[in-house]
Amino acid sequence: GSLAFNKDVMAVLESFGLREGANSEPREYVVEKAFVGDGI
Repeated sequence: GSLAFNKDVMAVLESFGLREGANSEPREYVVEKAFVGDGI
């Protein structure tokens, strides 16, 4: 995926009232960011 795709998906999820979480603060969804970049 791309950074733009992740941002679009996050906007859709948040429009449904879901919140991004992390290991330190669990919530409704998490985004895997390890493979998102500028074509590295």
